[in-house]
Parts: sequence; structure tokens; C-alpha cells
Amino acid sequence: MRKYRCAPPTLQKSFYRKGSALLAVVLVLSVISSFMAVSVAKISQASQNSIGSSKVALQAQQYAASEAELMRSMPYSNLSSLAKAKIAGTVFSKEVILGEESSYSSSIKQRPVTVNIYSDAESLPRSTLTFQRYSVEAGDLDIGKAEYLGSGELNGVAKEAGFIIAYGSSKQSYGIDVDGVTLGYVVGRSYGTGAISACVPVPKGAKWHIYGDCHKAYWSKLKA
Repeated sequence: MRKYRCAPPTLQKSFYRKGSALLAVVLVLSVISSFMAVSVAKISQASQNSIGSSKVALQAQQYAASEAELMRSMPYSNLSSLAKAKIAGTVFSKEVILGEESSYSSSIKQRPVTVNIYSDAESLPRSTLTFQRYSVEAGDLDIGKAEYLGSGELNGVAKEAGFIIAYGSSKQSYGIDVDGVTLGYVVGRSYGTGAISACVPVPKGAKWHIYGDCHKAYWSKLKA
């Protein structure tokens, strides 16, 4: 009986086919693994970039809020535009743009203020804040020196907006009318000591009338 020193031809072919198939699978898995590795790297890089961008945006917002606060505290007459300029010690630049002035009312002007914050040499701002400034702010209001009007029954017409301050005895009544409407009234009491005062606002052009037991009355104008 003849013996073969190697596997039969059919077995060799079968072995080669299985080897080739296994090699193909390995190659396919290698390609897939490479694609996955590249994708994971890209996702990781995108995540890092996103975190970095969010940090820069947050810092830009903080600088914008700080600059806006400075512009809000500045007197209206001192407002001015600012060309793009570097913020010392940072990678940011700031820019202030004043819009056209317009009338908020017959006596109050307004204009928009825009604050832009840029990062490095970027052409578009990372943060922008826009707000309105008015020629008369709450903090700009003041009252003039009180002017003595007299005592007893008094009448007049307000040449400008202001307040009437009056006082009288706690035991006697007096009142203050503005354009026929009672805005201040003190009722006399049978107890207590000392004077009782009243203060009412009077718009420009209004007719005012003080009546009753008014000991002294003063006019305090409103000025801006």
C-alpha cells in the first residue's frame, strides 16, 4: 500500500481556502479597526475643541459684561465709540460702537451702545452686548434748593416740575391741591405735639393751592 508524505490534494486546497478566508476576515477587521480609531480620535479632538471654545466664549461674555457696566456708569455726555483695541494681559480685544442719538421724549435723548469682544485675530466677535443709554438717568436726578413760599393760604402756578413741602400744627388741618385734586391733607388731632408735614409732586404748568392752617410752605424744584 502506497503512503503519501503530504496531505492529499483535496485537503491542501481546503486548507488554503480556509486560510485565505481567515486572512480576508483579519484584513477587514483591521480596516474597520483603523476607521474606528480615526473616528474616536476625531470625536475626542472635536470634544476638546468644543470645551476650549466654550471656555473662550464664557470669558468673552465676562469681558463684555464688565465693559458694559463701565459704559453704564459713565456720564451720558462722556460716551464715545472705541475702535477695536487689545485688552491688556489677555488674548481678547474690545470694541464700543455708539448708535445714532434719538429722542426718547421731549426732554430725554437716547442712543444704543454696543460692546463687542473679539478673541485673538478673529473677525467676528465672540460676545456682543447692546443696551440703551439715556440723557437723564435715575442717578442724574437732583432737587434744587428749597424756596420759601410763605404761610397760610397760598396759590401759584408751577413754572417747572417740583415738590411742595408744607407743615402745620398737629391740632389743625391743612391741605394741598394740584389742578383741583387734593394730593396732601393733614387732619387736626386733639392729641400729640409738634408739626406734621406733607409733600406732594407738582408737574410743570400745574396750578397749586395750599389752604388751612399751614405754618410754612416750601417749593423744591426738580432738576437734571
